Amino acid sequence: MQYEDGHFYHCFYTLLKAKAQMLHWAKGTIYRALALLLFSILDRFNVPSTIFVPSGLIGKHNLWDSGKNNLKRNLMNARQLLELKQEGLVTFGSHSIDHQSFRNLSINEMRKQATVSKETLEELFNHSIKMFSYPYGYFSNLSTNVISDAGYEIGVTTRWGTMNSKKHILRLKRISFLESDDYDIIRAKIEGKHDLYYFRGVGSKLRSIADRHYM
Repeated sequence: MQYEDGHFYHCFYTLLKAKAQMLHWAKGTIYRALALLLFSILDRFNVPSTIFVPSGLIGKHNLWDSGKNNLKRNLMNARQLLELKQEGLVTFGSHSIDHQSFRNLSINEMRKQATVSKETLEELFNHSIKMFSYPYGYFSNLSTNVISDAGYEIGVTTRWGTMNSKKHILRLKRISFLESDDYDIIRAKIEGKHDLYYFRGVGSKLRSIADRHYM
């Protein structure tokens, strides 16, 4: 159930609702090659999803992976994103301008990443952008305040977990999947049975592996 080729690419954080279960598809910009396959499946089962788009990389490729021996992958262009919007099952959020980690940015640079990407996407989609996915999952009290001031109402991290609350709506946790996960592991993750392992650090090694796919 992993679509690591589907990005937009970090930001494919998809919220899946099926049989009263919620599933998070990590990775948010959809790679062009898998877009048709992925969304034909989601459309078939009437599953809503959210794509987090790095606004400055629309129609380009995964520049943030350069120097990591990763394959160059083309990202969706504006026309393809608008076609997905018309399907009605896809909503969009920001994944910054160019996928820079907020860990290394000044407050002014964070503000630029949050506000400019929001404005660009709002102009493209002609509606408000209220969700933000932190590049590489990094967040802090400062970055949370920055995206709140920019007008975002939801923030998504890479912290593991199935339990979230409105109190921490700007730093939501999520779960991720590996290509090697079988049915039992996928079901256990969805049902929250892995949450305690990750909380105790038992799953840190697996988390590290997953992060290579879902950042």
